[in-house]
Amino acid sequence: KTVLDSYQTHLVEVYSKLMRKKFGLVEKDDQDNVLIGQFFEVLCKNKKDYSNSLRQLNDVDTLSKDSDFSDWLVLYGKRVAQEQSSNRVELMNSVNPKYILRNYLAEVAIRKAQDEKNYTEIDTLFNLLSQPFDEHPGLTTYTDEAPSWAQGLEVSCSS
Repeated sequence: KTVLDSYQTHLVEVYSKLMRKKFGLVEKDDQDNVLIGQFFEVLCKNKKDYSNSLRQLNDVDTLSKDSDFSDWLVLYGKRVAQEQSSNRVELMNSVNPKYILRNYLAEVAIRKAQDEKNYTEIDTLFNLLSQPFDEHPGLTTYTDEAPSWAQGLEVSCSS
């Protein structure tokens, strides 16, 4: 029972620390969880992609072109200005992958392998996902959100 009593507190501490890294915040501030929660509200309200949005935080100029984030970015900018760390972008890029396995990418790779016996897409995905935090010039289409044909697509590993 003692372990369970401390679980909630420990969970919040660990989660908050991870999320601060994702947002490039090294120093703890009492309002960080509020700021992070507001970011997720923007994502939800505007149907933004979680992974891409977090990755774009390392380039505020790019993200600021998206008017959905404008109010939140003002708050984030003030918070980042309080940071002493000079390696914010490196920290963020080390915990926010640029490439993730999206269902539609898996589906395309599976179909090519199954229907055409073409395994190049599987090789490409393997290489990207082996180094998901790195830039891979010429392969940025693998960060695209699902095309319309793949909305609601579910890929299962069950047979």
